Amino acid sequence: MALMHQKSHMRGLGWGLGEIIDYVNTGGTRTYYSNYSIYAGNSSWPYLNHTYNSTSNTNNYKDVFTFSESRIPLSAGWNMIGLTLHDTDASTDRNISVVQNWNLFGYSSATPINVTHLNFTNSTAVVNWTKAVSQGKVLAYFYYRDNNVYRYSATPDLSMQDYALRQNRSYWTKIIEVCNSSQPCNISMPGVGGSLAGQSYEWNKLIFSNGSLELNITEADNATYNWIFMSGDSVFHYWDGGDRTVCGTASCDDDTLYPWDKGYWIWVNQNNIQILRRN
Repeated sequence: MALMHQKSHMRGLGWGLGEIIDYVNTGGTRTYYSNYSIYAGNSSWPYLNHTYNSTSNTNNYKDVFTFSESRIPLSAGWNMIGLTLHDTDASTDRNISVVQNWNLFGYSSATPINVTHLNFTNSTAVVNWTKAVSQGKVLAYFYYRDNNVYRYSATPDLSMQDYALRQNRSYWTKIIEVCNSSQPCNISMPGVGGSLAGQSYEWNKLIFSNGSLELNITEADNATYNWIFMSGDSVFHYWDGGDRTVCGTASCDDDTLYPWDKGYWIWVNQNNIQILRRN
């Protein structure tokens, strides 16, 4: 019985030449081993992986792994944040699902949007934000936190602290209109692009930095550094009809973070700390 195998060669920047087995030939019968998942990363960055079909593409493996990073500056006290994730696009619309009463969402685009340009959408109509306010569908203001103080973003005529929604922040908004699963409503944000819907990021992969030192979330919370979290509250909070929590144990509601539809609040013990998202 003849046993042969075909090897495909791969060369990666910094890793030299490697080999993968494409198929094993046993007496003229080929058994294929592809697809392959190929991983790239280093100790400070979570791994990315791509799948490569060596049978279809033979030795011509050409691919690009693009890593990205986002940083969210934090201040001592309560911080309300929105996460921007790796996969983004530009100039496409984003929609935030909302229900009657309070909602907390994250703003996950590098492109700010003037509140004037927002639309409120229900099952029967689309109206701009100014009209939605005048018709009693929504509260005029969006609440955010800056330096441990609540501030307001609204249309420019109301002369609040800001007139736009901006990256890294999360916002409270109150919907007066009846909105629920049978009567869905959205806040529409034309052309803002940013993080793609459906992405997620594991809580325990977050990194914290003070500008000279980087720590994982467990280290940043321990007694040696004590950068984040107050005693008995080692979690991220989000809102889903009530206070919900994110952490690495079964005691929390989730262990994963999301852009857009979820905003988060977190306690920080000192100034000049940043959250780093890398992948």
